[in-house]
Amino acid sequence: MSKQVFAVILISTFMIPSISFAGYRCSSTNLASERDTREEVRSDCGDPVRVYHDVVRYRGHWENRERWIYERNGRVNGLDFYDGVLREISRVKR
Repeated sequence: MSKQVFAVILISTFMIPSISFAGYRCSSTNLASERDTREEVRSDCGDPVRVYHDVVRYRGHWENRERWIYERNGRVNGLDFYDGVLREISRVKR
């Protein structure tokens, strides 16, 4: 096996867990994860402090986005839903 192939496999191994376990810890026991529905997130995390609706370019085409804002422990996070499914979680600057 060449060094290049080995390097690609090794890097891929470390990247997969970080992608598949992306989530937002909304309490000490609950985690909102990508691919959760709005209902699941609301059940686990409660109501967001703010909700925004807009149209954004997502992976090459325009989609309706619903962004929920949660504030916890001085941090502000945005949870982006497309067609009712959580696709992106990001930290929001104040």
